[in-house]
Amino acid sequence: MPERFENQILLREEKGMSASEGDILSGWLQAADPRFADLLRREPVLEWIERLLAGNQSKFLAYHAAQVEGGLKAQWMPGLTEAGHVLLVAPRLSKPGLAQDEGIGLARLSELIAWLALPGKSLEIALPHGFGMDWSDPDAGMLAKRLSPWLESGKLKLFASPPGYDPSRWPQLIVTTQNGSTCSFSSEAIFSSLLEVNLVGDIFRTDTSRIGDLNSMRQMWNSLPTSLFTPPASLAIHEYKARAARDFARDFQFCKGRKVSSIRIEDPYALSDEFNIKSVLAIMDKIYPMIGAKPPSVSLRAQFRRGTDIEVHKKAYLSKCKALGSTGDIRLVERGPRQPDFHDRRIDFELDAEQPQGSNEHYRVILTGGISRYMDPACECVVIIRKIS
Repeated sequence: MPERFENQILLREEKGMSASEGDILSGWLQAADPRFADLLRREPVLEWIERLLAGNQSKFLAYHAAQVEGGLKAQWMPGLTEAGHVLLVAPRLSKPGLAQDEGIGLARLSELIAWLALPGKSLEIALPHGFGMDWSDPDAGMLAKRLSPWLESGKLKLFASPPGYDPSRWPQLIVTTQNGSTCSFSSEAIFSSLLEVNLVGDIFRTDTSRIGDLNSMRQMWNSLPTSLFTPPASLAIHEYKARAARDFARDFQFCKGRKVSSIRIEDPYALSDEFNIKSVLAIMDKIYPMIGAKPPSVSLRAQFRRGTDIEVHKKAYLSKCKALGSTGDIRLVERGPRQPDFHDRRIDFELDAEQPQGSNEHYRVILTGGISRYMDPACECVVIIRKIS
């Protein structure tokens, strides 16, 4: 589109010209190029121009939403502190690895739970059609454990949207305070997960009184049962508060007296410093007295970190394995943008079948925050024990 033509259309939009003024503009365009004036009289082209000029805001015009200066790119759950009720739309609850981090993920989860614990607070979350818990994701188990009491109490409610529901047509975040309710819209996809930054790109906001069909949005949703957060029998989740004694006998009950075929330890920080390697050796000292028959070998997978005493730590690990009656094996993973993601901290066990015709059993113990946090009573952590097969 020629720059002069676009500038004149912008001028008409900004000045709020009447139809007669529009005719004058058409005359200007006629003088510049007759084709433009002819196009301007065609309704489809005018509609296209309106969409072009409105840009991202066009789909929010019906709600009289105004753009928020500067957006909210750095904010998570804006307005949560002052809110009494929050309603949001999210494509999923968790993202692998986020809730396990001892930083942003756990901090936001703790903030959300502390907010729900206050009198008069409530949260509603709309999830995609067909949503179900992915119990193979440790973050799903952790979120279920922490949020389940609030789901049962009714302070947290979960919904599933119907097939074909278009969240871009509706508010993605509604915050209700004592002063009223505000709706926030985003020009881009939001909520990679509940604990991530929710609103990105250009943000638009209005008050709920200007959205006449807001109730029709909620009528399309289907309530999800409280049993959604009930873990399967093959999964156990134990949460430790800071300064809480660890119950090793309970956490590793599955291998008590059993013949263990193999143990595989995975922790990116296992060899990073003296504190971490001592934690690995300490957990081995807790596990070995419980098992009936020692595994031939114990493998350790960790990240290679330059500038550390990694050779000293490797030697300490191999010596511990030998002292316990097994052979140690170490696999180092290079760090870098082209390397596969290595985040989860876990210990995998393969147990021999208890019956002659039976199959071996596989268990996975996921330690949020890593082995070092699990072995340090001063830290809070969650241990997730899952029978894989």
